[in-house]
Amino acid sequence: PERRFETSATLQGSTVTLVGGGDASLTTSDLDELAAETARELGTTKSVTLAFDDTLFGGPTLSPTWRRTYLGEEVGGITALLVDHGGSQSTGYSRDPSLQAAEQFKKALVKRGIKVNGKPARGTKAGTQLAVRQGDTLREIVEYTLQHSDNQLAEVLARQVGLAAGTPTFDGSTAAITATLKELGIDTTGLVLRDGSGLSRQNQIPPTLLVSTLQTAASPNRPELAPAMTGLPVAGWVGSLSRRFNFDAEPGRGRVRAKTGTLTGVSGLSGIAIDARGTPFVVVLMADGFKPEQTLDVRDALDDAITAVATCRCSA
Repeated sequence: PERRFETSATLQGSTVTLVGGGDASLTTSDLDELAAETARELGTTKSVTLAFDDTLFGGPTLSPTWRRTYLGEEVGGITALLVDHGGSQSTGYSRDPSLQAAEQFKKALVKRGIKVNGKPARGTKAGTQLAVRQGDTLREIVEYTLQHSDNQLAEVLARQVGLAAGTPTFDGSTAAITATLKELGIDTTGLVLRDGSGLSRQNQIPPTLLVSTLQTAASPNRPELAPAMTGLPVAGWVGSLSRRFNFDAEPGRGRVRAKTGTLTGVSGLSGIAIDARGTPFVVVLMADGFKPEQTLDVRDALDDAITAVATCRCSA
């Protein structure tokens, strides 16, 4: 949980290379500080060319199973180098987050008196390291991803799982996720994963698998998995549930921590509800096959259903 991913700058000849380490938490401020340190380490060298290396992740940057309408609005290109999450749902996501980050790095270098010749170009990590910037902990990234339902960060985290297993691609990452679930003792029968965010409509996830996953993450014997629980949005208060649980579901506010899941005609809510006796219950709800105009009604029905658990005296 305390693992941190790094973004660095190297120098070979007169070429500075920005090297992506798959840090999903890299911000503009971090990039500015990396540029400041790079400029100091360059010393009397005031004119360079700029390259960027995002080869840590492999395979296509966009899943062939995603609808084209998702690109830019729900997710962007999945690369090992991205700044400010590669965009947002409000501003749009970049198809090439690596180039976007390199262009920002160029501006930061210029601001510090370094002349950067030409446009940033793709390269490979080479030369000596000039500067390095460590990002947030994995725990913090996981919590943010869950709270804000960030598809882009979920995909980058999935790539890190694939990288740890040796194949940081869409297929390699989903295979590694499945293998990890099995290692945790979770029955993966019926599981079909095509991506890490849940945007692929080819995914098939049995609700019983989510129940087992939540129970495992909540186990006192698996403290390293706690961020998967502490990161869950709080009904009526935090993250993607901050504006939900209204009307009949209002009693569930503060008593439910759950992750949303929404596609056209599909809605899910999975998490923990604390009943009136103070006992936590794992609740996994899924609905599909409804018309787009029914989306809000279905969402409210899921909120009402999990609130019924939170307000009942279900435990002995």
